[in-house]
Amino acid sequence: MKKVLISAINYRCSKEAIELIKSLKNLNYKDFNILILDNSENEDYKPIKKAFPKVNLLINQNIGVSGGINQAMGYAEKNKFDYLLMLDADVELDTNCLKEMVQVALDNPQAAIIGAKSYYYNEKNILQDVSRTYHPYKGSLSRDIGGEDKSQFENIKEVNYVWGGCLLFDIEKMRGIGRIDERYFLFYDTMDIQFRAETLGYKVLYAPKAKLWHKVSRSQGGTSKIFDYYSIRNRILIVKKFNTKSQKFIFYLYFFIIALPFKTLKHIIKGKFSTIKWNFIGLFDAILGKWGRKNFN
Repeated sequence: MKKVLISAINYRCSKEAIELIKSLKNLNYKDFNILILDNSENEDYKPIKKAFPKVNLLINQNIGVSGGINQAMGYAEKNKFDYLLMLDADVELDTNCLKEMVQVALDNPQAAIIGAKSYYYNEKNILQDVSRTYHPYKGSLSRDIGGEDKSQFENIKEVNYVWGGCLLFDIEKMRGIGRIDERYFLFYDTMDIQFRAETLGYKVLYAPKAKLWHKVSRSQGGTSKIFDYYSIRNRILIVKKFNTKSQKFIFYLYFFIIALPFKTLKHIIKGKFSTIKWNFIGLFDAILGKWGRKNFN
């Protein structure tokens, strides 16, 4: 049986992290260890340590999602794990999820990254995410969304992108692909590593029998200055790294003439002036090459 490291990042969400660790005990794949990476920069890790004193816990400054995944990869490599299962803290896995992901990896020797089928936690049979397709002229992804799961996404398939909240990395293949680009800090970072894997001839696969439930609501739809900033800035970085010259030219025409003015007008109408502010700060930082963690104070 292949040895798996299961890791999640705690950023001031110890309640969810504790629930995740409890749920992992129900997996029917037993050869795994748990590593929690704490980025909270306060003492939010203490409830986790109290509830699970034997769980491996690394206390960090906030190194972002990018840095956290890299840290987990380094730990997995050093301790001779075959795979790293990287999770968001607010998910609950089906008992067969890990077993199915490992089996897909074993059956497909060119696969470097495996993703799962994600449902909404409060609507058990409503799909949140399956896979996504990259559109270089827009610098964005479109989702395969199916509403209620009626077995419409039941085939293992090679994809552009699988949701970053549950990814199985083949550690041996990741040695050749390299680490996450930490300039992202968060958002678009797992997109980058998947594109890089594909560029190097590896496969990113969707495993339909690997299921999980994500603790977000379809109606949540909120925003924050963190999302407003990184979503614009890191979108530009993806385009710079992966689009061809002609794709970049068309993207910049589309972005500056259509997408940005339309979104800005829409936010003005809705009175979302903070969103406009952080969108433009993100854009200017991308133009100036200011990457990594942003100080929002």
